[in-house]
Amino acid sequence: MTTNQMMMSRRRVFVWVVAALWSLTGHAQVAADSLGIYAVSGDGTTVKMEVNAYDDLATGNALASALTVGLVPMKGDYVFNGATSSHHFRRRAHLRMYFKPAVNPTRAEQILFDTCYAVTDFRVARMKVKDDRRLLEAISVNIVKAREGVVYDHDTHVSYRQLRPGVFDVYIDAKPGEYCLVFSGIKGNWGGYVYDFTIEAHPQPLPKGGE
Repeated sequence: MTTNQMMMSRRRVFVWVVAALWSLTGHAQVAADSLGIYAVSGDGTTVKMEVNAYDDLATGNALASALTVGLVPMKGDYVFNGATSSHHFRRRAHLRMYFKPAVNPTRAEQILFDTCYAVTDFRVARMKVKDDRRLLEAISVNIVKAREGVVYDHDTHVSYRQLRPGVFDVYIDAKPGEYCLVFSGIKGNWGGYVYDFTIEAHPQPLPKGGE
């Protein structure tokens, strides 16, 4: 198979996966009490986090890939509008996740947060900021191999605490930047439908005698 044929084949698979995800998560924006993911502020207030669906797909390195006969990988990114998330945390993100048994599920959220899945089925990925958009790598193809799916961030530290059956606090320590949780419990490329959040830089302590 030539490089172009391999790239076209991977593109067809990629489009099929995106179409399947769109069909499955079409109603994920419907709010549900005590189901899904909530952002927890410093005073204990919780705010429901909704699924953020990608706005566009962007390709990169296409020319370089062609000129090097596929040695430089061609990449595809999910594009999310906005340079930052509506959920901001200082240094550590605090999330609360609720799972319930799914009985005749009618919404994607009821599937993703069924008790057959766990907090570890949601992985942390970092998003790149470009202008007023955030990019999340979705596919990489070169002459040797093709990779579909998100590259998860390994510089974050994630810890969990069970409050009661089906309810977990999740703490994410990471460098300042734009991040998201990506569901990984079902095989497929779920990077276009994420729970996004921002970790801000912790304010530096004032020097002694400073104001």
